[in-house]
Amino acid sequence: MPNQLKHARSPYLRQHENNPVHWHEWNEETLELAKKSNKLILVSIGYSAAIGVMLWLMKVLKTKQPPK
Repeated sequence: MPNQLKHARSPYLRQHENNPVHWHEWNEETLELAKKSNKLILVSIGYSAAIGVMLWLMKVLKTKQPPK
């Protein structure tokens, strides 16, 4: 499921373009969409360097089960 990161300028963001999460870059368009949709914004500061998080993510993406 492609998300909004496919055309990101950042190589770090582009590596997550196929994650089954509806990621958006942090910009005015995203903020406006959140306001119009009355949705909260979850801000990720990055996690690629944390091996524990990467292993957890691979398990979640493989099983497609939500974390407990």
